[in-house]
Amino acid sequence: HILMDLWEREKDFGMYWNIEGDLVTLDRPGTCAGAFALLALAEGCRQYPEKEGLRRCYRQACGKYYEDFVLTGRSFAGPVDIWEADDSESIAALTDALLQQYQLYGDDADLKKALDAAKLFATWCVNYQPAFPGGSTLEGINVCGGVLANVQNRHIGPGICTNSARFVYDLGQLTGDSRWTDLYLRIKAAAINCTSTYDGEFCGNTFDQNFAKGMLSEQINMTNSLNAAGETWRVSASWPSTAVLLGWFDSPEN
Repeated sequence: HILMDLWEREKDFGMYWNIEGDLVTLDRPGTCAGAFALLALAEGCRQYPEKEGLRRCYRQACGKYYEDFVLTGRSFAGPVDIWEADDSESIAALTDALLQQYQLYGDDADLKKALDAAKLFATWCVNYQPAFPGGSTLEGINVCGGVLANVQNRHIGPGICTNSARFVYDLGQLTGDSRWTDLYLRIKAAAINCTSTYDGEFCGNTFDQNFAKGMLSEQINMTNSLNAAGETWRVSASWPSTAVLLGWFDSPEN
């Protein structure tokens, strides 16, 4: 009801909400952070297909977000702490939402919109195996398929933050284009390759914290824009680990 009410009044889901008054209002409209709200609406439409108002809200919102953030080539504010910098999280969520629209209603125009968004998302994916500096923590690690976070934090995520890449696989199945299936497999592999397989395999950029088996940093540095190239951030993060777990859970083999 909150999402539908916001859409009726604002034609936007914004980035931050003010919940202090009688009505929820937007503190930061005009960003692509609301693409995640589209995913919530998609699930609502799946669970309650009889609710015409819900379907109308979802369809209208998908159309506007496509026009604002795919046709312009600018998707930003998905990480919510980075207001203006283009990022991979928001365009991934929007691609997923547009694809689910096609899966729900079968309109070929929706599949084209999803493909347009997916092409933007793919530009964030590393399509080669970079050579990390000799002696660095990441020397010899294959991060082909790693997803760059955003233009402010120019490092590999290494997954799509907390998101599964299953929508990329589904796109390949629906279009018959194996390049999408290959990309799906590479995204999953890159995240797994950055996960510690034994205690101390990765140790963070200051070498003062050895990661235990199964730990994963959110920051895989291809350049020295943040810390040193070939090193990871010294904090093991839950969000890339969630992406790895979802990659297993959402695997078509499961």
